[in-house]
Amino acid sequence: MEGDLDIRIGFDGDSDGDDDSALAALYRWLARDDDLTGEVEISLVAADTEPEWQGSVFEVVNAVVTNALSLTSLIVAIRNSPPARRAEDEGGTLRIEARGVVVTVPPGSELSAEEIVALLRGGDGTAGQPEEP
Repeated sequence: MEGDLDIRIGFDGDSDGDDDSALAALYRWLARDDDLTGEVEISLVAADTEPEWQGSVFEVVNAVVTNALSLTSLIVAIRNSPPARRAEDEGGTLRIEARGVVVTVPPGSELSAEEIVALLRGGDGTAGQPEEP
């Protein structure tokens, strides 16, 4: 992996509809993870909204990693986080995107962190193919 890699993390289909809380909780969890400190830059991305908008305030959690080990550690932290487990319990799908490649991890998925990294890096598998516009 050459250079910094921007990773966008979100949840699709969260049954309680509170994506903002899930994203904010995931951001706080990742920002406090000792294994990621100094290795992964974490930020919360605000959604582009109009002043009168009453929808979601946050779009995604953004992470910047510099190597494959940091990416794998990030994915392990995400999968083990209470916000991700709660979203999965409620029927939500974890969505991880890098360089236009989107990997969706549905509830109950057995995908390992290494398999997700391979998909994000362009490995075989329909889950890792770019989304159609």
